[in-house]
Amino acid sequence: MKRLAFVLGALWPMSALACDGTGLPLTSLDQNAPRVEMFLDDMQLAQPFSVKVVVCGDRIIQKLMVDAIMPAHQHGMNYTPTVVDLGEGAFRVDGMLFHMPGVWEIQMDLYDQAGVTRYTQTTELQ
Repeated sequence: MKRLAFVLGALWPMSALACDGTGLPLTSLDQNAPRVEMFLDDMQLAQPFSVKVVVCGDRIIQKLMVDAIMPAHQHGMNYTPTVVDLGEGAFRVDGMLFHMPGVWEIQMDLYDQAGVTRYTQTTELQ
């Protein structure tokens, strides 16, 4: 089984992940969107994993919502992930689970004083 993993410190220390370009950048159609980096825990088929999200800059984030879909199959995950605010623009998303191999699109909605900004990142799990 092919696995996608970004090596993380034991507890994702903030100093190592503070928008230094080491994370996977998320894409937004909003040209004024702040940079957002994602760090994936070890991802395996049908096994829960976590995602670390860091919002760069000084925006005050009110809420972060995360989901994932399989565009080719037009369905999402069977589970609802939990978002934990770690402070200073960092979030941990627990309970992500890709129950099928294939292309998944991770979707994140960032709520701040400017409104809602949608981010996406596509990944493939085999």
